[in-house]
Amino acid sequence: MKKIYKTINIIILLAITFVSCEKEDNILEIKGENNYSYNQSLNTWHQLKSSHGNSYTYETSTGSWAGYGSATTLEIENGIIISRTYQRYQIDESNGDKINIDSYTETTEDLGSHDYGASLLTFDEIYDICAEEYLTVDKKNNTIYFETTENGILELCGYVPNNCMDDCFTGVRISAFNWKD
Repeated sequence: MKKIYKTINIIILLAITFVSCEKEDNILEIKGENNYSYNQSLNTWHQLKSSHGNSYTYETSTGSWAGYGSATTLEIENGIIISRTYQRYQIDESNGDKINIDSYTETTEDLGSHDYGASLLTFDEIYDICAEEYLTVDKKNNTIYFETTENGILELCGYVPNNCMDDCFTGVRISAFNWKD
C-alpha cells in the first residue's frame, strides 16, 4: 500500500512539474498578422532577393505624437547601398500637410556624411539586427512587435517598454519597399 501512495505522489509531483513549467516561446517562430514568423520571413526574403537581383529601395519612417516625423529612403543595387535621402517634417495642424524642416540626399560619393536619418543598412542587416537586438529583449518588461507585408517581407520589428507613454518604440518601421527590376 505504501508503494502505491509513493507512486501516486511521484506521479502527482511530476504532473505538477510539467504543468507549472512554462513553455518558452521561440520569438523567431511567433507569427504576425500576415501569418509569417521571423524565420519564414527571412527565408522568403532570401528567395525574393535572389529572384530580383538584390536591388531595391526601402523607406523607414518615424513619427511623434507632437507632429514631427521623418522618412529616410535607401537605394540598394546588387546588395550595395548607393543612395540615402532624408526628409524631416512637421505636420500642419490646420490641414494635415507635411511642412519640410530639413532634407538631404547622399550618393555613393558622400554616403554617411550626415549624422541623422536612418542608418545605412541593407535589408539583410535589418533582419540581423531585428533578430539579435529587438526580438531578444525581455518580454516581461517590453511589448515586442514583428510584422510583415502580405508577401512576407519584414515591415515592423521592435519593442516598446511596458508602461511607456509616448514615442517609445525602438526598432525599425518600413513604410515602403520596392524592387528595382
